[in-house]
Amino acid sequence: MEDEETELSLLADLVHIEIGRREKRPHCNRCCRPVAVCWCQSLDKQIVETSCRVVILQHPHEEKRCLRTAPMLQAALPNGAYMQVKGKRFSLTRYPQLTDILTSENSILMYPGEDAMSLEELPPVGKNQPPYNIIIIDGTWQQAKSMFHNCHQLHSLKQVRLTGKYTSEYVIRTQPTEDALSTVETAAIALATLEQNWSIYDVLVQPLQLLCQYQMNHGAVPHQSKEYMIVSGLYKKPLGKRTYKKLRKCGAKQGDTLSEFMDTLVNEYENHEEENDDSGHSAHDSSPAEPSREDAQEENEENDPFCHLDKESEVSQLDYTPSDGKLMSYDEIR
Repeated sequence: MEDEETELSLLADLVHIEIGRREKRPHCNRCCRPVAVCWCQSLDKQIVETSCRVVILQHPHEEKRCLRTAPMLQAALPNGAYMQVKGKRFSLTRYPQLTDILTSENSILMYPGEDAMSLEELPPVGKNQPPYNIIIIDGTWQQAKSMFHNCHQLHSLKQVRLTGKYTSEYVIRTQPTEDALSTVETAAIALATLEQNWSIYDVLVQPLQLLCQYQMNHGAVPHQSKEYMIVSGLYKKPLGKRTYKKLRKCGAKQGDTLSEFMDTLVNEYENHEEENDDSGHSAHDSSPAEPSREDAQEENEENDPFCHLDKESEVSQLDYTPSDGKLMSYDEIR
């Protein structure tokens, strides 16, 4: 009994032992970033006056990203010009606050669909054009595509795309294509174009520029887009036809070189399929015997132009050289 009491007393003393917990760094109340790397100073209490309203439909997983850019819009825009809703399916019964926005004729969806029109084709805000509701889906490309597919109310909105003349300031992140932009950049370009005031863009992207500068000061390096690495031969991972198709869906900026290469492979692939179908029917009619699994595999490897792109071994990259014969550096393409 005494031994048990002694053991319990020793265990109780362990509670008071300091375990050396590290105190958390103080965080900014405005941007929720550590004070040492806070980007609020770039705004310096500036509020962008705009008649249009930015509506962010944010995927729940996006909130966990420490380098997300939507808070920059929330900090720079007034309350009436910014609205953020989190979710995956935005039904009007669950989100009644979106009813007026999703049913308004002045609402536009920044989404590069097949029927999307260019941003420059929209009439700017003025006497004959009321302010727009600029709806932006905040998430990865796959998340945005899934959210658009699952929300039928978004299908009836006017889809708007950005032209490929803009280059992202988000240099610490690998973008899929040369003209892929972050959430804050998409909103900044849309507001500046529709309001005909490019000082809006300059103010909104200042936090993003400072964020990238902080990260590079602590070891981050500028990233080139996946598209640029592919066409310049810098991408070392095996490539398949899905990679090229995905880049083309995203709107690859090096479209001439990438599209020609992809079209060649697709045409060859379709021609081989037609030849295989014809030869398969004739062989089936002439002989009831079927080829073995090994023979079929060897035949598929010979006829499939994409086969070599899916192997684990290093593959030859797309040969892309500018007209002057020199590959462009990251600073040159910007």
